Amino acid sequence: MKCFRKSLGLILVVTLLPALSLSAAFAQNSDPDVRQDLTAPPFFSAPAVSPEDAVAGREALLVTAPAPLPFVGITPCRATSQTLAQSVVRTVTLVGLVGGCNVPSDARAVAANITIFNITGARFNGVFKVGTVSPPTQAWINYPPTETQRSNAGALPLTAGGAILVQVAQGGGSVAFAVDIFGYYSPLGVVNSLNGQAGDLALVAGTNVAFTPGAGTLTIDASSVPGPAGPTGPTGATGAQGPTGATGAQGPTGATGAQGPTGATGAQGPTGATGAQGPTGATGAQGP
Repeated sequence: MKCFRKSLGLILVVTLLPALSLSAAFAQNSDPDVRQDLTAPPFFSAPAVSPEDAVAGREALLVTAPAPLPFVGITPCRATSQTLAQSVVRTVTLVGLVGGCNVPSDARAVAANITIFNITGARFNGVFKVGTVSPPTQAWINYPPTETQRSNAGALPLTAGGAILVQVAQGGGSVAFAVDIFGYYSPLGVVNSLNGQAGDLALVAGTNVAFTPGAGTLTIDASSVPGPAGPTGPTGATGAQGPTGATGAQGPTGATGAQGPTGATGAQGPTGATGAQGPTGATGAQGP
């Protein structure tokens, strides 16, 4: 932690392990028009519903994820700048094309800096609250009634609609506030399957795979990884026909079929011509 002039404020950087739940990351007091180089936690886990919220029937409108979500940095951009009156609860959408930002609709949290300024009518120590329920319960910025501007940066959980709810309590008057986004946390960056396998998978270092445990980094040497398959080539010409194979052995003679019915008797042919009479035989001898 380093201390600077009040114009720069106090920057507290907290490095979190992937499995650690996160609500607010680090604080910074700064001029709203001067962008800072901010460091966001590398992972975000949706906080559990507090016992107070559960008793009151107010469940956080968070879309939880099965694993901590990785940080995706973007060019710092101003999502919104508005004026907020005492006690008013306002919903501020931070996903989609809002302001100068383009946060994907599946983002579950954003890394942002909120600055309050033009503080008027404060009657006592003020608190600017942020949350995902109405009214918001998390004190994001605390300030004395004499303050003119103050800011705080960190990870902001989003509602199911990709928004935050804000409210100011200072006894009266109003504040202006600006939300600058410099990253988001999305399940798009989570690998949940590998080569058709799902669930908890163990990866080990190899000839082309290296791990950096401290940074949680997986490095693959693409020079030894086969490239994608090329397009299918044209069909080749048909080859010459091979020789006719030998005739197979003759199968056994089949069984004789049943005899058919006797056909009808044909018509009688014409009577043939009478043949020639033969010669008369010799007269035999007279008996005694």
